[in-house]
This record gives sequence, structure tokens and C-alpha cells, in this order.
Amino acid sequence: MRKAVWVGIAAAAVQVVGLLRWPILVPGYASDAASTDPSVAAGARDAFRTASDILGTTIGETLGYLLTATWTVLVVIALGRAFAGRWFVVLGGAAAALVLVGVLLAARPPVVDTANFLGYVLWSIWLIAFGVVILVRERRGATAAAGSERAAVTS
Repeated sequence: MRKAVWVGIAAAAVQVVGLLRWPILVPGYASDAASTDPSVAAGARDAFRTASDILGTTIGETLGYLLTATWTVLVVIALGRAFAGRWFVVLGGAAAALVLVGVLLAARPPVVDTANFLGYVLWSIWLIAFGVVILVRERRGATAAAGSERAAVTS
């Protein structure tokens, strides 16, 4: 799990870098693109494309897909079926595989966008289920501990 923590942090960081281009860079590019000077407008469009390719596609998406899938696989391996059962491993593994397909987006095979989208839908379901399992296990542990304390007090 130690590796999973660092990979998860890296996945979040690269996706934030990719997304931050919108509120930080795009307003300036949009302003320049509306310029009456054709060279300023063309420069803004070119700068936007470059930033989008590097920050969005390469860092935010491609590296984000790779790290998200890796994090999911590391969590599944670390916790395995003992954590929540076979469904946890199968759903997490399928989601990771489909998210990883997103790395192929640059090649643009027709089914990649759909597979990546489905991967993130499955991954979201897996992540919600993961949180629910953690909460249920915590509650069961607290209930068992309270029962042990009551039994010790009455003895």
C-alpha cells in the first residue's frame, strides 16, 4: 500500500496540472484570440494548442490514466479478495484495464474513447464501493469493540 499511496498522489497531481490550464491559461488565451491583430490572435490559438497538448493530453490525460490505473491495480493487489471479495478484485481490475486503454488515445482507435469512458464509470463505481466497504468494516469493528467492552464490564 505504501507504493499505492505515492502513485495515487502522483495521479491526482498530474490530473490537477492538466485541469488547471483551463482557469489559469485559457482566459488570457481567449482574450488574445479575440484581438483584432491577426498575429496576436493566431499566436493565442497556437499557444492554447501547445498548452493543451502538453498539459492536457500528455500530462493530465495520458500520465493521469497510467497512474490512475496503476494505483487501482496496486490497491487491488495489496487488499485482494480478503478485503471485500472477488467482486472487488474483478471490478477494480476491469476498471483499471479500461482506464489504461486511455493511454492509447493519441493513436485514436475508434473504441478507445468509449472504453476509457466506461473504465472511468466502472472505476467510479469501484471507488464508491471501496468507500462503502471501508465504512461498513469500520462500523463492524466499532460494534464488536463495544460488545467486548460490555461483556468485560458485566463479567
